[in-house]
Amino acid sequence: MSVTLSVALVGTVNAAAGDLTYSADTTVALTSPNSYNLTILSGSTAESLVINAGTVVVTMGAGDVFTITSASTDLSISGSNANITAINNCSAAQLATITITSTTGTGSYTLTPTAELCGITPTASSGGGSGGGGGGGSGTGTYTPPTTDSGTTPTVPSNTSSSTPASSAVTGDANQLTQQLGVARDTTAETTNGAKVSLSATEFKVTLDATSKTIATNFVTYGISTATMNLGSGERLALIRDQLETLGRISLTALEELANGQKPTDRNLPKEVAQAGKVLNYFKLLTGHNPNFKDAKEDLAWNTMMYRVRFDRDLVKEKAGIVKFKATFARTPKTPLEWATVRAYGYSLK
Repeated sequence: MSVTLSVALVGTVNAAAGDLTYSADTTVALTSPNSYNLTILSGSTAESLVINAGTVVVTMGAGDVFTITSASTDLSISGSNANITAINNCSAAQLATITITSTTGTGSYTLTPTAELCGITPTASSGGGSGGGGGGGSGTGTYTPPTTDSGTTPTVPSNTSSSTPASSAVTGDANQLTQQLGVARDTTAETTNGAKVSLSATEFKVTLDATSKTIATNFVTYGISTATMNLGSGERLALIRDQLETLGRISLTALEELANGQKPTDRNLPKEVAQAGKVLNYFKLLTGHNPNFKDAKEDLAWNTMMYRVRFDRDLVKEKAGIVKFKATFARTPKTPLEWATVRAYGYSLK
């Protein structure tokens, strides 16, 4: 038996210690920042419960035991750690579960869904090619990169002038880079973009040496080729941020490949492993199945989500991707991975 507690009941449910007792599993529906269902397990007791748009706050007295689960996201908790007796992260084998056993006085605990979606728990495996795209799980919890390239045909920019990308040596020297690209140097923009690169590196906990920071700053400010210049500085910064998150360093080779609609040949297996479960979850929700890496479209779609591939802008394709995303996830895309999912569908799968 499952009882659904609607969001319309936002507010406080009060009871004396132990009087708020759940005789059946009870579903609590949250709406912010996305729609989540949490389940309070049968047998749980508490003094009061506050259901907010994006959190559940439970107040417990001595002797109360409260267990809540999530099948869609992990959960975070704040409160008296002494009384939190079990926290299990979600995986293929289990729900996210938090159990609080109150052995002392009254205490309040705030439970919040996190951005970590439930899915397989990926682990590194042997094998994997040096040039192909990233792989995905088979549904067994194992992440295995494909050993061969699928032969995906990249998107080639229509404007081929200045199509040879600048080298690392040239990109590290703003005077040489601007001369090669045929643009005027803008030191003010360099200062602004350098600060943005530094903040992004801090956000993603990546340490950049001086050379890498200069290369990233000049890439954001000017680009290194026609394809990257066409993106604009805002999108180039987004690419740098994506690379810090998915590669953990700056690779001009990979940036150029991504800007040209290609899957990157410069990769980081531990980073792939770390996000494979989340990407697989999105891919399966989008398509209804695991990716088939022998299918060029699905292979490119996976790499678009894993490494944030860009394409020549096509608003019709992007609109189709947004419509598909909203229909699948019941929300508008916000995070870099979610926008990559829009591109994966619009440019590759549709």
